[in-house]
Amino acid sequence: MSDWAMWSSGWASCFPTFTGSWTGSTCSGDVVAIELSIRGTFLGPFETPAGVIQPTGAKLDIPTADFWYVRDGKIQEFNCHIGTSTMFAQLGVLPDFASAVAASAPQR
Repeated sequence: MSDWAMWSSGWASCFPTFTGSWTGSTCSGDVVAIELSIRGTFLGPFETPAGVIQPTGAKLDIPTADFWYVRDGKIQEFNCHIGTSTMFAQLGVLPDFASAVAASAPQR
């Protein structure tokens, strides 16, 4: 299974109602940029390195930007950037700064 297939199947189980809607696009030379809004409902377990976040029914509206790099009429590269900080805030997942500070403290 490709990385994309693995990634998208995981998201599909957590957010089975996801839909995307186009909000804008622009082209500059060989680059096409597309702005999207991804919407869905948190209905399935969300696996994280710290454990599973159980579904809450939260409604999500996540900003996303896709970049297509084209050469000689063929796509050379595709990058998708998802507003994960917005997504995590909408899921109620707050950053744990205290743990990050403790982990970065020099050993004595």
